[in-house]
Amino acid sequence: MTQKQDFASPQYFVFKGHNNPVSIIASSPCEPIIVSGERDRVRVWNLFSKNCIQTLTEHHADIVDLRFSPHGKLLIIEDTSPQVCIWDWKSARLVKRMKITKRKIGAKTVLFSPDSSLLICLSEDAREMVIWDIKKDEAAHMIKTFRSDITCMTLSHDGRFLAVNSKLIERRRFILNRNAT
Repeated sequence: MTQKQDFASPQYFVFKGHNNPVSIIASSPCEPIIVSGERDRVRVWNLFSKNCIQTLTEHHADIVDLRFSPHGKLLIIEDTSPQVCIWDWKSARLVKRMKITKRKIGAKTVLFSPDSSLLICLSEDAREMVIWDIKKDEAAHMIKTFRSDITCMTLSHDGRFLAVNSKLIERRRFILNRNAT
């Protein structure tokens, strides 16, 4: 028998420690951890102790997105610069700083593949998509055929299909066949 949760009297907690307004939060898929971003820093919070356990500060622009890898070991931090930072959040170690495009613009959306081996980055103006091989530390594919009206993208559970939506009636779908030679 499952226990019903009483939503009439929810518990809430205020996490204190940011000096500026928080612009983004994310939760770990594997641990009781949340991360919160403000301007140029991210704080890592333990939900049980309610303490800040790490502060990640090597950012040169305003933070716009935070995402955990599916296995929960890595944290992607996007800011308004043309780079994405990959962190080992447990050790507060910056693993990689990746330039997304050859132009000086940031990312609009970043996705991990289900096995955490690829990072798919859509440029801020939605005109370039880079599929980055994290282990090889190189761009596996670069697609420049987009119009600037791409609104969102998602990856299938097995990482083989990437769907991209545009504001136009025409819809685009790109297939990633990772087994092809």
